Amino acid sequence: MSFDLLAPHYRWMEFILAGEKLQRCRRAFLSEIPAARNILLVGEGHGRSLVECRNRFPNAQITCVDASEPMLAQARRQLLRHNMATACVRFIHADVLNWTPTGGDYDLVITHFFLDCFRADQLEQIIARLGAVTTPDGNWLLADFQTPAAGWKRIRGRLILWTLYAFFRATTRLPARRLTAPNSYLERAGFTRHRHTEAEWGLLHSAIGGSGKEARGKRRWKMTLTLALISPSLEPSRKMELSGSKKKRHSQRAVPLSRRSQAVFLLTDSAREGG
Repeated sequence: MSFDLLAPHYRWMEFILAGEKLQRCRRAFLSEIPAARNILLVGEGHGRSLVECRNRFPNAQITCVDASEPMLAQARRQLLRHNMATACVRFIHADVLNWTPTGGDYDLVITHFFLDCFRADQLEQIIARLGAVTTPDGNWLLADFQTPAAGWKRIRGRLILWTLYAFFRATTRLPARRLTAPNSYLERAGFTRHRHTEAEWGLLHSAIGGSGKEARGKRRWKMTLTLALISPSLEPSRKMELSGSKKKRHSQRAVPLSRRSQAVFLLTDSAREGG
């Protein structure tokens, strides 16, 4: 797999085909990470997530891994374009399937629009390897494509995914022929999904998960389902919370949805010590 030929064109291709939709997915939960000292970005590509990380965590050590040297060059240029120093960023040109993570334990792992490139057996190997070098209280940020659940959205999504895989297999020798959901492999590696958002009629999603290694077996979980009706700017206009630990119900007057509004479901697992 090589994105070398696409590297000079990837940014404008993304803008023409998706506008800022992918970038909104990339930064969806970054602001919710309270602190990060050692960050691992895998399959970073053209550097837009790297810039967001440097801006959010200016003092963090960042390891940026990509199999394409031209893509890494694009990422370096992104930092310089935003007047950001590269001293705290370590760029590694490596195929993640053959790369052994080094540089200590990472408290934040980011894999945006990357895991969808691999077959199921490769995906399991990659996630296990990255999970092994994550701190006990570490977080994993993920933005990627997914197959919508049902109906016309599923038909539309599968058509788009088929087109994308056909194109990238032809231009980059992509290993995967179809999309494999990483959820089960992340859970097997010890990660629990805390929050999840969907966009573009279920085709795009973002998630934040924690390793929970430190307190495994000692927690009990409270689930809160939050339905946020949001405008295209992703600013909540209405929120309803249904807590599994409370029977109290809160009623609110219904707010009509405009055609441009989006529905985003956030599934939050808030941990607390059990007796």
